[in-house]
Amino acid sequence: MIYDADKLYIPAEFIARHDLAARNLLAHTSKEQPVGGGQPCLFPKLLLAGAPRPFTAINVNAFRVLNVASLAQGQAAGFGAPERIFKSSGTSAQGRSLSAFSAEGLEAYKASITKGFREVLATRGFSGERGISLIPAAAAWPDSSLAAMLEWLAEVMPVDSFDGSRPFDFPKNAPVWIFGTAFHWVPLIDQGLLPVLPKGSLIFYTGGTKGRVRDISEAWLVAALAQGCRVPPSQIISEYGMSELASAAYTVPPLDSPSNFSPSSSQKRALGFQKNVVPFIVSGIANEGEALGALALTANQSGTGLLGVFDFNRIDLPLPIITEDVARLAPDGCFELLGRAHTAPLKGCSLLAGT
Repeated sequence: MIYDADKLYIPAEFIARHDLAARNLLAHTSKEQPVGGGQPCLFPKLLLAGAPRPFTAINVNAFRVLNVASLAQGQAAGFGAPERIFKSSGTSAQGRSLSAFSAEGLEAYKASITKGFREVLATRGFSGERGISLIPAAAAWPDSSLAAMLEWLAEVMPVDSFDGSRPFDFPKNAPVWIFGTAFHWVPLIDQGLLPVLPKGSLIFYTGGTKGRVRDISEAWLVAALAQGCRVPPSQIISEYGMSELASAAYTVPPLDSPSNFSPSSSQKRALGFQKNVVPFIVSGIANEGEALGALALTANQSGTGLLGVFDFNRIDLPLPIITEDVARLAPDGCFELLGRAHTAPLKGCSLLAGT
């Protein structure tokens, strides 16, 4: 059962006190006092079941409403000034988050993303060498972490770009992988331009379509891609990521999924984060919050609620990050996205989950 997201997941008190906490942290944190290092702060306290102590956490909304980007400047383990700042994929009418990475943090991000992607290819038995990106180049999307991801992949493996100006071109007998957002895939589907892919090929999709093309469901997208490209649904992979993290999650292969996430019991597809990332579920607000000096949130390593992550690849900001996505998490770390909390602004990485 999903609780009342308006009251539980993003209550007005949470937002107000979290905003005050961020301003307090920006004003008082120094190199001698790293983020979350004991200074007075009203960031939410995370009471994770089984953990020996509460954790200081940061809600992803803070990246949107405050200059959390400056937290990366000399705040985490003495790292330097921001090298690159990414912006989230929120709609044009809403504030976009700023997520800063130092030079060291950017290298860790790059290594994490490329390693995680190559592990997915290996897990799926991909025997090809080439990839095709539908994502605009980083020069066209300079603020996009997704464009940066495809740029990084192109540094370690052959990746061709496809902008629709010419037909797909690839060896007919060699498997390829193709990566695109949902709003890049839908026009190709509508115009009958999907290529029939060689056996063993993989299709990756991410994000939703709101504000770009007509709204679609994930089930419709997977079915259309499978039919048009002649690729089994098991070879069509969802990528879940966000600019605030340094890691990504991908659709779990069916045989590796827990039984309660099998296709026969759920229309949604289970996701699993890459290594060095630990997901959790925020399930409620604790009564002990005032005693702890901050809003306290109860959390568990399984169940249904607000998805949170300990992303140990995000070295510039060593705090658990609470997303505003509602998910159902299994004990083995696999999860289903169920949609956005009702009061949360839309983000591209989870738009399909709510359709």
